[in-house]
Amino acid sequence: MKINELFLESVRIPVNHKFTFDGIHYDNENGMGAVPFNSNVLYVGFAATMSAEDFIRLAAEADRSDDAKKFADMIIDEDAAIACPFLQIEIEEDENASPNNPQGIRVRGHEGRGRAAAIKMLAEGYRKEDQTEPVTGDIIVHFFLSMGLRSRHLKEGFFEYLQNNAIVNEGGNPTQVHIKEIFHDPNWR
Repeated sequence: MKINELFLESVRIPVNHKFTFDGIHYDNENGMGAVPFNSNVLYVGFAATMSAEDFIRLAAEADRSDDAKKFADMIIDEDAAIACPFLQIEIEEDENASPNNPQGIRVRGHEGRGRAAAIKMLAEGYRKEDQTEPVTGDIIVHFFLSMGLRSRHLKEGFFEYLQNNAIVNEGGNPTQVHIKEIFHDPNWR
C-alpha cells in the first residue's frame, strides 16, 4: 500500500474525543484509562489503526488476562467506553537523520495492554452471544512523540518509515506491525 493511501484527507474519526470503532466505544476524555494527552493526540502525536495483537507485541510483556476479562465484561455489560491505548515512541536519529528520515523508531512506554487484550478476547469470541456488535480485533492506538516533537514535525518520510520498517518494541526487539490507517493533522492547534 502506498503511504498516501494510508492517510485520510481529513481526520474522519474524532480520535481525540468520543467515537465508536469496530464495535467498541472510545472516550479519550473520560473513558477507562484516559490521560490528558489522549484528548490532545493530534497536537502531541498521531493515531493509527492496528490489531490489538500488534499493540500487545509492541508493549512490555506482562500477563494482563485478569484485567482484560474485567474490561471485556465492562464493555459488554455496561457499554463502558475506553480511552485509546497509547505508545510513547522515540525517533532514533544520527547526524544525517531527522524525524522524517529516521534511523529507527523505538517504543519507550505504553498504557492500555489490558484494554487491547480485552478487545483481542472479544474478537476471539469471548462472550460472543452477549456482544451487540461483532469485534474484529482492530483498535485505534495513540502515538505520543518524545524529545519535544509534535505532530507538526512529522512529514511523509516518517510515516513511510513507520509503515515499511520494524518498530523496536519495549523489550528491545524489532517488531513488524501492520498499520492500516493513519490519523495525522500537522496543522492541529
